[in-house]
Parts: sequence; structure tokens; C-alpha cells
Amino acid sequence: MGKKLGVILPVVVIETQRRFTRSGFYNIEEITDGERWRNQLILRGMGNLKEYEISPKGLRFRLDNACMHLLVLGMVQGLYERAFEKESSVQWELSEEGVLQAEISPLFSKFLI
Repeated sequence: MGKKLGVILPVVVIETQRRFTRSGFYNIEEITDGERWRNQLILRGMGNLKEYEISPKGLRFRLDNACMHLLVLGMVQGLYERAFEKESSVQWELSEEGVLQAEISPLFSKFLI
């Protein structure tokens, strides 16, 4: 049972935060302006944003000293989806040193012509 929760729990936390964020709680400008986003993460004690790149094609970032990384991932994914009105997927890695690297990619329709 514990092993199953270890795999399922991160997915559930990220998805819950993504849905909450996408519902409109956060301001879109928080993610489209890299310096403002960096300051918000620092003020919230969530980490130090070192790399950040966003476009309609996706979002990539590196967060040093990441805290509450699952909530950060869901929040960033939800803001990306709100900013570009696209569903997305997230891939991430958290190092033993607390460095979070993530990439959010838009999902494409199965019905592309």
C-alpha cells in the first residue's frame, strides 16, 4: 500500500494544485514575467528560480532549494495553461540537493489534420 501511495500521491498533489491554480486564484502576470515570478517564489519560501523560459511551445525552469516542489509544479502548470489556454503535461526531476528541473509541454489534439 505504501509503495502505491508513493507513486500516486505526487500525481494527485500536482493535479489538485494545477486545477486550483487554473480556476483563477493566481494572476497570469505572475508567470509571464520571469523576474516577478522569481520574486514571488522567493517571498513564498518556495526556492530560488535560476533558469526560466516560457512560450506557447512550453515552459522550462530550474528552481534551486526547492520547497513544496509538488505544489510549485501544479501551480506553474496551471498558470501556463491559463496563460496559453492549452492543456499540458509536466515532466520533472528533483535532485538530492533540492534542485527542481521541470518542463511543461502543451498537449496536442489527436485530431490534427
